[in-house]
Amino acid sequence: MANNIIDRVRGRTDTVLVPMNEVGIAFWSSTRHYLATEGLNGCTGVAIISRTAGILAHIAPLPPNTQSNNNNSGHENLVRKMQRVITLYNTYRAHFPEGRSCIVAAVYQNAVALPEAVQTITAVLNRLGLPIKITYYNVLESGTARFPGQTSIVIDANAGGWPKMYVNNQEVRYT
Repeated sequence: MANNIIDRVRGRTDTVLVPMNEVGIAFWSSTRHYLATEGLNGCTGVAIISRTAGILAHIAPLPPNTQSNNNNSGHENLVRKMQRVITLYNTYRAHFPEGRSCIVAAVYQNAVALPEAVQTITAVLNRLGLPIKITYYNVLESGTARFPGQTSIVIDANAGGWPKMYVNNQEVRYT
C-alpha cells in the first residue's frame, strides 16, 4: 500500500488529477473525493476549496514547448490560467459560499521563485473576496532524489466537512 497521499489517489475513479499547466474542478460527492496534481517542481499551484467543490490550477512558469525568447510568455500563461480559475469560480460560485484559497509557491535558492506570479494570483484571489493562505515548497535541482509525494498537491474531501489540503504530504493549516 502506498505511504503517501498522491500515490494513494492517483488512478482512482474518485480522483480528478490535474495535469501540468491545466486547471481542474471537482464537485465532492459519493463518487468524487479527491482533486490533485503532481510534479510542481518550479510551478505554482492555486486552490479554491469549499465543503462542496474544489478548483485546482497547476501553472507552469512557461507554457509547454515555449522558448523563453518572449519575456511575457510566462506572465501571459499565468493570466490565461487565472482567467480559467476566475471563470470556473464565477460559473460555480454557488458551490463556494465560504470558499478558501491557497497559493502553493516555489522557493528556489531561499527566495520565492516567481514573486510577481504570487502577487498577481494574490490580487486575483483578493478581487474574488477569498481568504488566502500562501504555502511554500522547495524546488529540487535536476537529478535530486525526491521523497514520495514531493511536489504534489492533494485536496481530500473524503471525510466530509472541510476538505483537507496536502502539499508534499503535509497538511496545510488555515489557522
